[in-house]
Amino acid sequence: MKKLLFIMFFLASLANAANFEFSHIPIQENGRIKPIDTFAKNQLLSIYTKRSIKSENLSAIGWLLNTLSNPKDGFNKPIFKIKNPEVVRSIGLDWDNQHTYSYHQVLSGLSNQKELLTELNSKEDKDLSLVERQLRDLNFTFEKFANMWWYLKIIPPESSDPNLQWLSPWEIQSYDSLNKNQLAIMYNFLEFLNSYSDDNEEGMVGSLEKYEFELSNNFSYIDLNRLKIETTYNNWNLFYVSIAFYILSFFLLCLSWIVFADRLYLFSALSLIVGFISHTAGICLRMYIMQRPPVSTLYESIIFVGFITVLGSLIVEKFRKNGLGIFVATVVGIILHFVSFSYANDGETLGMLVAVLNSNFWLATHVTTITTGYGISLIAGLMGHVYLIYSIIKPKDTKVLKDIYNNSFGITLVALFFTLFGTILGGIWADQSWGRFWGWDPKENGAMLICMWHLMMIHLRLTGLVKARGYALGISFVNIIVVLAWFGVNLLSVGLHSYGFATGIAMNITIFTIFEIVLLFGLFFASKKLS
Repeated sequence: MKKLLFIMFFLASLANAANFEFSHIPIQENGRIKPIDTFAKNQLLSIYTKRSIKSENLSAIGWLLNTLSNPKDGFNKPIFKIKNPEVVRSIGLDWDNQHTYSYHQVLSGLSNQKELLTELNSKEDKDLSLVERQLRDLNFTFEKFANMWWYLKIIPPESSDPNLQWLSPWEIQSYDSLNKNQLAIMYNFLEFLNSYSDDNEEGMVGSLEKYEFELSNNFSYIDLNRLKIETTYNNWNLFYVSIAFYILSFFLLCLSWIVFADRLYLFSALSLIVGFISHTAGICLRMYIMQRPPVSTLYESIIFVGFITVLGSLIVEKFRKNGLGIFVATVVGIILHFVSFSYANDGETLGMLVAVLNSNFWLATHVTTITTGYGISLIAGLMGHVYLIYSIIKPKDTKVLKDIYNNSFGITLVALFFTLFGTILGGIWADQSWGRFWGWDPKENGAMLICMWHLMMIHLRLTGLVKARGYALGISFVNIIVVLAWFGVNLLSVGLHSYGFATGIAMNITIFTIFEIVLLFGLFFASKKLS
């Protein structure tokens, strides 16, 4: 707790020290107050599929400023990235190596497909081909860009009532509808744009100083420190840093098994620790920004489970010092980071909570506990994988194999505690929210299935019905159970846990399940043959 308070104090001090910049300007989008930097990055990502235009060395906020101050140039800039040549040809454009097209080019193409687009909008996703779905999505993105001016809701109401809508300068029909403080905000915003267009550095600085003064003195409910911290979080890309060090740690560990064992092992451990620090900092920043535990969305649960698996594996490594913990930490950390990136493609990973999740107490208890159980279960499953692999590589090294076996069993007990306790807490929350402790909801069944699998494996070991190799095979399958409980039940699109629904992952889950089954039975029989 003291460490967390220190981190919060450090972040607040960091924010206070930062000068107020255009990227810090508050804007309301999707019910949340965020810095305009976040808005710019999300807009550019949806259009260009990246958060910056590297070919022009242009950041998202720079792109937004250029578009606002010089719309003619902005609307002629090739910014719409279309990766499917069939979509390009369907709107009458020429396919090129850059795959990027300007607003006017896309407008001309979509204008010729109005009847088709109207028809596509009336259909469900399952009834659309890939090209039709991408064409419809392109039209949606295009319309959002065309109406971007109306989304720039930077004029706040005097009240902090979340039901009150902010206003865009371009939707103001009469200045009489604004009070003097709102007018000052709008004038300072437009003054900054004019100064930027004229390359007037002094004018830009002056307008931002007045902007900050107005916000601080007349709209005190807006937390400028958090806006600055969120901009910092956007720029640091901490999860990209952490995966880079996890990958480095993995390769250094593999090299240590060939040459310079002690030295490369040390560097591998240090790389893992640096990656873990970056991972932790990213989660802490998200907690500070959103003022809630970091497990409220599917994306956040992936990041958090990755954190738990790396932390648990580091604890194993601290006591064993044989590289096993580093191996498990890097493998799971890398895989879950890549999975999380696919869930961040829409840009907005700091969204508002749905009503059922809007409880910091239950997020900090049930959801955190059950996702911790997911993470520790994955560690136990990977320990089983490691046992089978090691029993093939060094079948006579009974001491190390026994250590892996015992570690796997101990981790299984811890995983059972968190998944069982988390499931019970979930039942209590369900009773308060929905009036029943248990309703055979797919998510509830998935959590129970993990508990039952752990109980089965513990029972099989304690009764002697399976030996070390059989236990390793059985506990390895918990990875499939966790994935099905975590992601698979979302494909059913039923149940009260609607906040967790996901689409487009059925094939990935099927491939993963088949791969695991083939791999594990292959390792099991190969190990058995060598014994």
